[in-house]
Amino acid sequence: MGAKSNSRDSTVTGRFKMKVDYTNQVNQFNQIKTGVQFELFSYDMNYGAINPALPAGRPWTKWSKAPFQLSAYLQDKMEFEGWVATLGLRGEYFDPNTEWYAVTDYDKNFYSSNYNPEDESEIEMVQAKPSLTLLPRLGISHPISVNSKLYFNYGHMRQKFNPDQLFGVRRITGFKVSRMGDPELPMEKTIAYELGYDHSLFDTYLLHISAYYKDKSDQAGLVTYYGVGDFVNYSKYTNNFYQDIRGVELELRKRTGAWVKGFVNYTYAVYSSGRFNVLREYQSLSDQREYESTAFNIQS
Repeated sequence: MGAKSNSRDSTVTGRFKMKVDYTNQVNQFNQIKTGVQFELFSYDMNYGAINPALPAGRPWTKWSKAPFQLSAYLQDKMEFEGWVATLGLRGEYFDPNTEWYAVTDYDKNFYSSNYNPEDESEIEMVQAKPSLTLLPRLGISHPISVNSKLYFNYGHMRQKFNPDQLFGVRRITGFKVSRMGDPELPMEKTIAYELGYDHSLFDTYLLHISAYYKDKSDQAGLVTYYGVGDFVNYSKYTNNFYQDIRGVELELRKRTGAWVKGFVNYTYAVYSSGRFNVLREYQSLSDQREYESTAFNIQS
């Protein structure tokens, strides 16, 4: 409905989830919890900008995938004279459930304007590899007095995947690839530690003090590939980004009251981040000489 209204999106996504949990108070000291979960995702992606004749190029993304994930956990909650410990292990199996392009990083027939959609079926494909991750969890809570406790938590977590980072293939003018996903990209991982102290005041207020540390790795970042003669120029997702987060949290919470409830919170955190490997990859000189020889033969 106007000169700038040139974006379109007819994407359809869905998710099927089935989960079963089981809890058993084995005795007065142990409570066992276990469960499994299955998730099937459907992505029919079709979005971007129209009018591909514009000189600057208009990005467009179109693909369909159906990955699935299977998770299972086992947890034992142990209690003895007020001392509570929770020990658990979670396993996550993720399958991209797709074949992926078996092309080199500078394949001009795939990444450059040499690409022809009619030749898509002739591109060599390989089955993307699934991944299995084990995530341990530990929680300990120990009473110091009737009104106070000391606790410690440790755990490994994985963040849900971004489908575009796994399966996205974005093309611009002339069918050149501008951005590329990787279905074997690991999910972002967080290892978290927390040491805390809780104290009940006057049976009305709760004072909470904690210190924490989070090691976040396998975060997705982009690496740009530059081919000879600017025929290939695209960015690809890889797990090259990390973060370290350290902080202290203070909170005073009013838990009961006929008229007023609430909390006051103060958090001090320090963030450190960086990248592994390089942000840019350039085609080698040997590839350049091969390209120049090919270009000469074509001209002659």
